[in-house]
Amino acid sequence: MPLAEVKTLYQSNARNVPEMLRKLAADIEEGVHGQVEGLTSVMISGKDGVQKCDVFAFGDLGGNYYDALGILAVGTKTLTEMI
Repeated sequence: MPLAEVKTLYQSNARNVPEMLRKLAADIEEGVHGQVEGLTSVMISGKDGVQKCDVFAFGDLGGNYYDALGILAVGTKTLTEMI
């Protein structure tokens, strides 16, 4: 008799960025997060040992990038509290 049965509880790993973005997009389309009006993200990438940072703003932010900055500030505070 085996000691335990191993079950996989997740479909993708949070370190798999493309798959997590697909899941987020599917959740948004299914209304999991309510009506999403805007989204900002920060992407860290690198090539040949050089890292770069890109910031994206999607959705209806009213053409006001200060709204995107506000969303990023709230995200920073939330992440800081999680650490």
